[in-house]
Amino acid sequence: MQWVRTVLAGALLIAAPSWAVAQTANYPNRVIRDVVGFAAGGGNDLFARVVVQKFEENTRATVVIENRPGAGGRTAAEYVARQPADGYTIMVAASGAMSIASAIYPKLPYHPTRNFIPLQMIASFPLVMVVTAKSPANSVHDLVAWGKANPDKSNYATSSPAFTIPIELFKLKTGMPAMAIPYKSSNEANLSVVAGETTMGE
Repeated sequence: MQWVRTVLAGALLIAAPSWAVAQTANYPNRVIRDVVGFAAGGGNDLFARVVVQKFEENTRATVVIENRPGAGGRTAAEYVARQPADGYTIMVAASGAMSIASAIYPKLPYHPTRNFIPLQMIASFPLVMVVTAKSPANSVHDLVAWGKANPDKSNYATSSPAFTIPIELFKLKTGMPAMAIPYKSSNEANLSVVAGETTMGE
């Protein structure tokens, strides 16, 4: 059979090895790399570690998680697209890097459906807007009013287009100003909100 690169989209993942085992008797016979497009400790990284642990327990294979943060997951996707299509490089693919990026970046160096094969959805979760407990805002109405009164201080933490677009839509609907502050993982973004370094996050 012809091998293809594998991606987990949205938070898609690790049917790749089990899929390969069914088709190649000696697969896997070396270490599998699971690329995550965000820093350790973020949501996609945690999903990857839970799934990889169970996969290793069930197959006795070895999987190494490789964090390659940057550009909302696009750096990792570009890297994986350039790897040999041999089944030994898989990826936890966030929706921001796969579906959203293709809609907003006309010159992506990879194609979400031509360069990758989705294997399995491993997680889905709602987005919830949050502010620090020390924020003067006790409601969305308060937050919008505060942002309009303090446009030079109003900002938001984001690590992916999946977080950026909803807040930009919120800004359009409410007229609240807020500058995007990029982070390498949702964990870092959330910590910045807790510390009061950013006004809000998801």
